[in-house]
Amino acid sequence: MYLWDRYRRVLGRVLPRLLAWLGALVVIALVFAGQPLFAGIVTVLAAVMLWWQGRGSATPTAGAALVAMVVALGMKPAVDDLRTAVAVLIAVALILVQPRVDRAIRPRVRAVLLGGTRPPLARLSTPMLVASCLSAVTIALRASGLIGEPVTIVVVVLVAAAGGLLAAAHLVRVRRRVDAKEVRAALAAYAPRYAVYYSGPDEGAYQLQLWLGLLARSGAKGVLIVREPSFLPIAAAVSELPVVYAESVEAIEFLLVPGLTTVFYVNNEARNADMVRYPALRHVHLGHGDSEKPSSYAAFTAIYDQIFVAGPAGAQRYADHGVLIPAEKFVVIGRPQLVGALHRNSGVGKPPTVLYAPTWRGSITDMQLSSLDHGAAIVNALLAAGATVIFRPHPLSYRDATSRVLIRQVDELLAAAGGAHRGSSQASALTAFECMNQSTAMIADNSSLVPDYLFTDKPFVLCLPAVTAPVARTPLSEAAIPLVLGSDPSEAVARLLGPDELAAKRAAVRAYYLGESALSENLATFDAAVSAALEAKA
Repeated sequence: MYLWDRYRRVLGRVLPRLLAWLGALVVIALVFAGQPLFAGIVTVLAAVMLWWQGRGSATPTAGAALVAMVVALGMKPAVDDLRTAVAVLIAVALILVQPRVDRAIRPRVRAVLLGGTRPPLARLSTPMLVASCLSAVTIALRASGLIGEPVTIVVVVLVAAAGGLLAAAHLVRVRRRVDAKEVRAALAAYAPRYAVYYSGPDEGAYQLQLWLGLLARSGAKGVLIVREPSFLPIAAAVSELPVVYAESVEAIEFLLVPGLTTVFYVNNEARNADMVRYPALRHVHLGHGDSEKPSSYAAFTAIYDQIFVAGPAGAQRYADHGVLIPAEKFVVIGRPQLVGALHRNSGVGKPPTVLYAPTWRGSITDMQLSSLDHGAAIVNALLAAGATVIFRPHPLSYRDATSRVLIRQVDELLAAAGGAHRGSSQASALTAFECMNQSTAMIADNSSLVPDYLFTDKPFVLCLPAVTAPVARTPLSEAAIPLVLGSDPSEAVARLLGPDELAAKRAAVRAYYLGESALSENLATFDAAVSAALEAKA
């Protein structure tokens, strides 16, 4: 199982390709063994699988394998007439051109949840894929002797003609930008005042969920713009706003309708620059959590007109790291997500329940702050101390092969210990705030969970890689029990579960990180900041 946890993403990509070529070899072997019926059945199954898996993207490997199957069937001794040979050639040509053609006719702008937009032409977004699969099935039926050569050539020609005509109609729409113009017209009629912009991995929906409901408090109409086609259905599932996919900068221009004044950004992805390039709009960086990570003082953030931060720490952090941004760009809004979601003093007098919440393993050196490599040692120390453990790794951890193995190791420790411990699957079914509410203390890495946990008045351990000396000098770390990764965690665990020695220090830095409005549990500061941001630029 460890091998599956580590390599499942790779296997998920490789196995379909291996199966496709294995199917081709089986068909070839069956043809030369004189079993055309079984060879035809395998080819039909392969065509169905190609259609099912290739509806959203090109599948050149599977297509090439299907070509091999069709050619093998065309070489069957009984299939030697000219008409069938022509049908085989047409089928092969369809399969070979399908990825390129269907990619060329893909709409550059698409919308869901937006009234006034029409469905794609004929509801068939990949006509050449369908034509390729149907032609392969027809050749398989001919090789199996179930249909004659006149029917074969007629069906293949009709299928190819229909696919080609539909593809041509789609191409005309794309070249004339019909879909983009329709979306623009519907968006102009809807008249959004603001847009929320997202580019990033499919696992990043939580970044949007932090803000969509809060922005809706403004009462203004909004639209969600996404840049990755695979994220479009995910965005539609988490958003009540209309969702528009824009493939390119040119496509974005169709979305800049009159009345749109402001764009909000939930991360610092490089493709954000495609939208920030339009100076008539006000560009506001929201982020998706405040922490001492390098991402919370990235120089890239300077491109925005406004930078919403929870407390003064969010602005000062940039200057402390030599990133010079004009002070007027920063807007202190508090931490509105905490209001009504987190409880304070809920850990007093309860049995020790510790939330262990490691962050994800960054892909670059200064973001490699995860304690997952030491997770088993940390959890063993908690179990030895008699604590109940809630284990909630960062959602992005599941993208990494090594992290999946480490998560499984911790889960097995908790399962073997018995009791009321919650492993990763149970904890991931809860929100991070729900896990915080159920805990009496926390062990976490340098992430946004740590400043948020200040709100609860409960103690926490901050895991520090030995190379992150600057983090160890922040006001936040002074309010935490430090745990240098690689050292024995037992001492830190004992301090965490013992008398609360850092309550006063946590109280002293709480407003610095979360803002006064978060402590008073009101949203007036945030609402006022959004209202001002929605005003058109002078």
